[in-house]
Amino acid sequence: MLSTELATWIRGHWGIENLLHHVQGCTFREDDSKVRSGTLPAPSPSPGTAHRRPTVQRG
Repeated sequence: MLSTELATWIRGHWGIENLLHHVQGCTFREDDSKVRSGTLPAPSPSPGTAHRRPTVQRG
């Protein structure tokens, strides 16, 4: 499979995926929801920094 054929197939797949989500959003009015939790999930640590301890400045 050529890279251009693969790219065409991927774009076609995402076109279908986006269409399904659009229909679902319109049918169930998901985009009209005003419910908000007020909090965001905590960010994940960057790769390679999870093992480091926070630095503590002593004065």
